[in-house]
Amino acid sequence: MRKPARHRLLATTAALALAVSLSACQTSNQAYRAPIDAAKKPATDEAKSETAGQAQQPVEAPNSQAKTDAPPQDEEGGAVQIATREGGGGTYSGAISDYRIEDLSPGARPDITSDEADIWMMMDRAERKAATSGRVIDDPALNAYVGKMVCDLAGDYCGDVRVYIMRVPEFNATMGANGMMSVYSGLLLRARNEAQLATVLGHEIGHFLRRHSYQRIKDLVNKTTGLAFFQLFTAALGVPVAGSVATLAAQGSLASFNRDNEREADGYGLLLMGRAGYSPHEAAKIWENLNAELGDEERPRSFFYSTHPEPIERQDMLRQLATEVPITGGGSGTVGTEAYREMLSPHWRQLLADEVSKRDYGRTERLFDSLIADGFRAGAVYYYKGEMYRQRGEEGDEDLALAAYHAATQFADAPAELFRARGQIFQRKGLKAEARASFEEYVRLSPDAADRGMIEFIIGGLGS
Repeated sequence: MRKPARHRLLATTAALALAVSLSACQTSNQAYRAPIDAAKKPATDEAKSETAGQAQQPVEAPNSQAKTDAPPQDEEGGAVQIATREGGGGTYSGAISDYRIEDLSPGARPDITSDEADIWMMMDRAERKAATSGRVIDDPALNAYVGKMVCDLAGDYCGDVRVYIMRVPEFNATMGANGMMSVYSGLLLRARNEAQLATVLGHEIGHFLRRHSYQRIKDLVNKTTGLAFFQLFTAALGVPVAGSVATLAAQGSLASFNRDNEREADGYGLLLMGRAGYSPHEAAKIWENLNAELGDEERPRSFFYSTHPEPIERQDMLRQLATEVPITGGGSGTVGTEAYREMLSPHWRQLLADEVSKRDYGRTERLFDSLIADGFRAGAVYYYKGEMYRQRGEEGDEDLALAAYHAATQFADAPAELFRARGQIFQRKGLKAEARASFEEYVRLSPDAADRGMIEFIIGGLGS
C-alpha cells in the first residue's frame, strides 16, 4: 500500500536532511584547513614570475571552498614571505592573499552598479545608526586597544575595518560586508587574554576577506526562489504542510552553508593570529571555556537550526591546527593576559552586572565559577554571584547569596555594596545585630553614598 503523499514528502525530506548532515561531517575539516593549507604553499621563484605585474580583475564571488593560486604580493609584485616555521621544509606565506577573492583589495569597494554595492550601502546605513547607538561603549582607551588588535590582525586591510564595542552581554562579534565589526561586551568578559580575543577578531576578519556576508545573501536569494517553487509544486499535490517542511529544509541548507563559512573563518582566525604574533594555542581554550559554560542544558544543535559548529568541534579542530600555524617572531606567540586585564578593569563590574541582568542563571553561575577560578578580581565576581542568587530568589538562594558575599570579603576588590546587600538579607531574616553591623560597614566604606541617609535611618530602627 502506497503511503500518502504527505508521508512520502516527509520521508524524503528526512532522508535529504540526513544526507546533507553526513556530507557536512565529511567536508567540515576541509573548511577549517583551507586557509591554513593555502598559507603553507612555498613561495617559489616561478610563482613570483607568474604573478608579477598581474592586474586584478573583478570576479563573481565563488563558493566558500574556492581559492586563488596566486601567492601574496608586495608593492613590487613579489611574493610576500611573512614567517618561516623551523623544520617545516620551506618558507610559508602567512598573508591572507593566498586565499582570498581576487577583487577584494585593501581600500576597494564594489562597483556601484553591482548587487554587492547595494548590500554595502545597506550596511553603511546600519553602521551610521550603530555609531550613535546608546549601546556603544564610548571609552577611547578601550576602543584604541581593541582597534589596534584588529589592525594587527587585518594587516593591509586595517583601514577597511571599523570597530564598535557594543554593550551586549553575549558571547559574540559580528562583521558586516562593508567592514563594520561589532564586538559584544559579553565576549570581552569571556575572553581571558589578548590571544583569546584575537581568536574571535581574526575569525570576523576572515568573514570580511572571504565576503561571506555577500555570499550568504546571494545564497538566501537562490534558496528562497527554490522554496517558492517547492511550495507551488507541493500545493499542487495537495500537501498542506509542505510550506513549513520546505522552510525547514531551506533553513537547514542555509545553516550548513553558514557553518562552513564559520569553519573557514576559524581557519583564518588562526592564520591571522600567527601572523600578528599571537599564540594560536589559545584559540581552542576560548571554545573550551564556552562549552563548559553551556553545560549539559538542552539546547538546539540540529543541522536545521545551528548556524555555528559545536564548540566541542571547534576546540578540537583549533587545537589540532594550532601546531601548524607559523608565528611571526617565532616561539609560542603572545598571550597578553596582564595587559588585557588592565584594560578591562574599569569595565569589570559593569560587565558582571550586565551578565546578571540576562537572568540566564545556570550559564551565569558556571561562567562566574570559571572566572573565580581564573583569579582576576574575584571579589567583584563573588559579589555579583551573590546578586545573581538574590535576584533569582529560589528557596535557599538567600543563604547562597550570603555565602558568596562572605567569600567576596576575602578579596581586596570586594565592593562596598555587598555589605548593604548582606544587611538587607539579615534584616529579612530577623537578625538585627548582623544587619546593623553590615549596614554600618557599608556606610563606613561609602561615606558619600547617595543612599546613606536611608541606610542610617534603617540602622536607627534596628536598635543598639
